[in-house]
Parts: sequence; structure tokens; C-alpha cells
Amino acid sequence: MKTNLAITRSGATWTRIIPANIPANMIWQSVASSADGAKLVAAGYSPNTYLGVIYTSTNSGVFWAQTGAPTNQFVSCWSCVASSADGSKLAAAPVNGYIYTSTNSGATWTQTQAQVSDCVSLVSSTTGFELMEGDGSCIWSSIDFGTSWIQTIMPPPYNGIHIALSTDGTRAVAASYGGGIYTAQATIQTTTTPGPAGYLAGGQNSAIELQYIGNGQFMPLSYVGPISAY
Repeated sequence: MKTNLAITRSGATWTRIIPANIPANMIWQSVASSADGAKLVAAGYSPNTYLGVIYTSTNSGVFWAQTGAPTNQFVSCWSCVASSADGSKLAAAPVNGYIYTSTNSGATWTQTQAQVSDCVSLVSSTTGFELMEGDGSCIWSSIDFGTSWIQTIMPPPYNGIHIALSTDGTRAVAASYGGGIYTAQATIQTTTTPGPAGYLAGGQNSAIELQYIGNGQFMPLSYVGPISAY
């Protein structure tokens, strides 16, 4: 018996979502999704109050709830959002101000030390530990979910920096309006160095799997989160 299989292409048809608990005239700036599409996050501002807001959904957009993100900044406060694969770790950046992170799907937020100017893009790795933000003149990057940041100044000319990040956070590509395309790759140490002393350090929830290969050396097989060898 012959069976016909129909496949619906994602994006072939679109349905506007107008939840009753969200004003219909909201100005949306950025959206992000978990890997399965169930957890969504949207950032924007109200044209009536000119205050930035962030909403999340846990059922693919059927119902939305406003998060605890600060709303005391004005027009276009939240311009970029990013999400981990499971949707639990979120990051948000304003047009001008500090990047914020959340470890509980937006219920509470923490201000980081990264202060951005004219934010254009914000991206996250699968785990959420690796974050990268591009704005009008520089790139901010973090490997410990926003606890610490490194600022990289882009060579001119530039006018807004767009970024994409690999799922493991080790490879990145950046492009500016007038400055070209740049790529970056993390340096990964494949073996430990024999010695009388040393230790591994990592952030909360970090994990590493090691295999002994002889001669006092171990080889990393897999890891999650930021881990450093000393």
C-alpha cells in the first residue's frame, strides 16, 4: 500500500499572536527560543509608557508572562535577548546600559559588569555559559554566564556588529556594516601538562570527563561550562 507523506514547511504560514494580557501595540525589538521551541522570550517597549519589558512563554507562545526584568529605563530599553537550549538561562541587553542575565527563565535578573552602547546583537551557546554581544564599537564576551566579561574593540570602520556563535561557544563570526567579516575560535588545550601540582577550576554546574592516556597525562573527552587548568 502506498502512503502519502505531507510535510509542512516552517514559516510557510504565519499566525499573529495577540495574548489578552499583553498590549497589542507593543514595540518588539528581539525574540529568542529554546531548542524545542516551547520556551520563548521577547523584548521590547511600550509606546505608551516608553518603558522596556521582557515577556516569556513556556507553551510556544500561547500564553505570555512579563518577567522581573527592570523596567526603569526608557525607549528601546531591551533591544536584544538570547536563550540557552533549555530556555532556563536568558540574557538581555539594552540599547545603552548593562547586560542582564537570568538563571530561572526570567523570573529574576542580575546586572552584569558589561556596559553596552547601541546594542545590535546578543547570542548564547547551547548551555548558556558562553555569551557574546555586539554593539556600535565593540564585542563583549563571557564564558561563565556573565560573571566576567572581556571587551574586544573592533577595528574601524564599523557601525553596528552582528554576531553568530556555535552551539558549544568555541567559534564565532562577526560582521559590521562597514568593517567586514571576522571569525574567532577558542584555543582548547587537549592534554594536561605533567607536574608536581595543579588543579582544575570551573563555574557552577561545570563538568568534565577525563581519560588517562599514560605518562602522567589526561585527555578531556567532554565538558560543560567554563573550565580552566592550572
